[in-house]
Amino acid sequence: MYSLLVLFTAGTYQIFGIVIVTNVLAQKVLSKKDIVIITIIMALGGPILLSMIEYFSQIYTLGVLVLFLRWKGIRWLNSFMCVVVAQIVLLIGNYVVGVFALNVLGLNSQDYSTSLFDAVFAMIVFITPCLTIAYMLALGIRGILHKNKFENTVKDSEYVIVALLLLTIVIMYTLIHLENVLGIPIETGALYVFIFIALLLAIGIVFVIITKVENARAEQIKQKQELAQLHDYTYNLEKIYSEMSLFKHDYINILASIQGYITNGDIDSLDRYFSETIKPLQNFESSNMDNIC
Repeated sequence: MYSLLVLFTAGTYQIFGIVIVTNVLAQKVLSKKDIVIITIIMALGGPILLSMIEYFSQIYTLGVLVLFLRWKGIRWLNSFMCVVVAQIVLLIGNYVVGVFALNVLGLNSQDYSTSLFDAVFAMIVFITPCLTIAYMLALGIRGILHKNKFENTVKDSEYVIVALLLLTIVIMYTLIHLENVLGIPIETGALYVFIFIALLLAIGIVFVIITKVENARAEQIKQKQELAQLHDYTYNLEKIYSEMSLFKHDYINILASIQGYITNGDIDSLDRYFSETIKPLQNFESSNMDNIC
């Protein structure tokens, strides 16, 4: 059983790491001052609640972080996604370090749970590598999202992604709770690592599928818009062709009329005919070109 001193010291350090990892996923919207303030607020109640209600204390700590991200202008769902993904990668890092420390170094974090020295030792040997792994995973996730421009997919399918992340984090903590309740040997942590990584990969696969679907839908919309533009263009061309055919039909009559006025020397009638019949045709070409464009 961990002492309150170890919980507060190591817990505060881990909370600081959670804030850092979350800030990476949130594109570093939090300043250094914000990180310190959030860590202090989360540390005031997080470790104490952890000793009382165990993993349900995450509701408090992660809730505070979500509220701060929302205060910095990030939408509610995006804030929730950043916080949950940060928690997932931290759990993966925690189990990776735990399995490595037990199988390679012969160290168990539960053996260091009473003194201040135990807290410092746990911070150096267990928590720091865990936070480092989580930080690297967060950088990788952020890089993949930015490089492949998945932001639109996240925005269009955020409810599905939130539900998937929520289901994943519930499954992970349920497994952890069963491990504690049933007294499952810590050696099974390697299996948990594979399960957690599989869950993270499943999220990635679903995300890729959603992206493919969204891209296909966007391509269909683009094709419909292009077809609509082509239809309008064809309609305008047909309209112009019809008007030009009519003009061609009247062209000979216009020339014959002009020739008649000239032959008869009727300049007044020719001038009136030009003003009423020929002059309005000067706008014909420009108006038709506008319709084509």
